[in-house]
Amino acid sequence: MYRDSPSAAHAGLASYSMRPLYKHNLRSAYHCSFASLRSEERKVFGILSMSAADSIPLDMFLFKASDPNWPKQLGFCLRRTRLENTLEALLSSSLIARRDPETNTAFVHRIIQQEFCDFICEEERKESFMVLARLLKNNFPELINGVSLRKHWPTCLKYIHHVKALARRFEDYEYGDDDTEDFQDFAQVLAPAGW
Repeated sequence: MYRDSPSAAHAGLASYSMRPLYKHNLRSAYHCSFASLRSEERKVFGILSMSAADSIPLDMFLFKASDPNWPKQLGFCLRRTRLENTLEALLSSSLIARRDPETNTAFVHRIIQQEFCDFICEEERKESFMVLARLLKNNFPELINGVSLRKHWPTCLKYIHHVKALARRFEDYEYGDDDTEDFQDFAQVLAPAGW
């Protein structure tokens, strides 16, 4: 049961014990944490929940105001202090952990990622998908005229797992039936990632 639907298992865990100390199911514990998130924290955590669980590069949230390719939903990230405060709030709530301060990467447990993706509405989930696709497209080396990406290997290695995770989400949420024009950023990151 757990392998097929971890969310359904979390919703019913309270009934597995004869005398549970915590009278609610595991899902309610997650939802308490998620419900307390502010708008900016929710946006960032939605993006982190769509990515691979390990070694999430937080640098992908850094950009310049003059760059037209960055998602308008992350406009608050222009002020580094607001981004840092948002990340700090997620860290203090234990929803994320810093893996390596030197490389500025974070970690989100896979179960928490899945629970959050199930917690948010379809519109919010799709927006998180689209924003992550744009961030990955902006950070993944561009494939130009089929020239090898070997000299960009460290950058490819940093982001490839997140592209693969996004591809799995695309299948899981059956976005293939949606308007393909909406998924241009996703398609544009798949080409160099497939190299």
